[in-house]
Amino acid sequence: MTINNLTETYLNSIIFSDEPGDIQDVLPLIDSPFVNRKRSDALSMLFHRFYENTDIPLGIPIFSFFSYLSAFCLLNKATMKIPKTRKNTELDTWVMLLAPSGSSKSLSNDLIGNLIPLDLNGNKVIEPNIAKPNGPVGMIKQLAAIPEKRGFWIEDEAAQMFKGIEQVVGPMSEMRDYLLKLKEGQKIERLTSKEHIEIKDFRMTQLFINTIDSMANTLTEQSMHDGLFRRYQVAVATKDLERPMENHALYNLSNVIDDTVEEAFDALFSQNIFENIYTFEEGCEGVYSLCFKRFWEKQYKKFMSNDESKYRTYMMESWKYAVFNHILHKRAGTVISCEDLQYGLKVSMYLLNSLQHFVKFRAKSLEIKIPAKKDRIEQIMDFIRSMENTKDFGCRVVQRKFNIKKDELILILHSIKVHQPKFKTSLFSILDK
Repeated sequence: MTINNLTETYLNSIIFSDEPGDIQDVLPLIDSPFVNRKRSDALSMLFHRFYENTDIPLGIPIFSFFSYLSAFCLLNKATMKIPKTRKNTELDTWVMLLAPSGSSKSLSNDLIGNLIPLDLNGNKVIEPNIAKPNGPVGMIKQLAAIPEKRGFWIEDEAAQMFKGIEQVVGPMSEMRDYLLKLKEGQKIERLTSKEHIEIKDFRMTQLFINTIDSMANTLTEQSMHDGLFRRYQVAVATKDLERPMENHALYNLSNVIDDTVEEAFDALFSQNIFENIYTFEEGCEGVYSLCFKRFWEKQYKKFMSNDESKYRTYMMESWKYAVFNHILHKRAGTVISCEDLQYGLKVSMYLLNSLQHFVKFRAKSLEIKIPAKKDRIEQIMDFIRSMENTKDFGCRVVQRKFNIKKDELILILHSIKVHQPKFKTSLFSILDK
């Protein structure tokens, strides 16, 4: 059985008794989690009400909320200019929101959707405008009918759709290519004998909701490798043992949605951010660079040493969530502070820890193989020690001895170098190529 690089690295971290830490709590993402004040920001109000009146995992309302805020920015064509970049960056987010079964994921999202205020025509200022397509034709026609080229797609039970996309052949398989291109704003087109549909510069916010076990079992190795999975950030919402189910026989929904939180949402989503270009104050680049290095060295290097690009992708989301925090607190102007960027970095940490949690869940079925894998790695290390100084020694000698391919040997060497820093071998040079 071929397994994903991240999963392989995770299993090796267990072998070397160097397993990365578990998912962090959501509290660092909330300014005033336990105080109910009118001057609190809308997210703090939302968190407090869900905390007090339900047992719903709190990551669900948090990242549902952020998806609406992302779509608000996208619809208003607000962008940001990250230091050292040439082009403006869109504020779209593609989030896989994963939680245990029975977590009221759809109910939470519906409650937040109901809080979105109305415009002068009586329509929600932000609401999803993409429905689950029945195939690539349905998808491209939906997108072509959206005049502003700005989409908001919320999909519950998203694993069912991914099962269709994962098929090598079938009506849904072409959607893989569409999704890969859409995340980067690239052109997609469909040419038939009757019509030629071409869509350029379309951007969308996606919130795909599912149980963690179903999504872990649905995604294939191809999705984990070809870039489709990389287009999403995983947000895992775990149950809070301090809010047991038996204490919430009935959710007090009338207390979740009250006049105070409605007023906060009205004020938040009535801001004029049309075509704003958000920039970052002096010092933000230094804060980001410092945290980028510290986070990697202290925690994520051991977990993601074979997939550095995924770490970079998740960290880059910090800039978006910094802008969201600026808007959430209704700050004046378009210059984002270092404090807001620090908030964005906390969100990236949560998302990285969620990814770690997801990979750990996905790897559970493989942990039975750990003893055999450990013995094999120890044999490889012993062989390298004994043969290091012999003539013509190199990677091919190890590959032939243990009947392994080059990619698998590179993974093993990566893990040895990260988790066994005292082990030295000339074979490590292959990791720099």
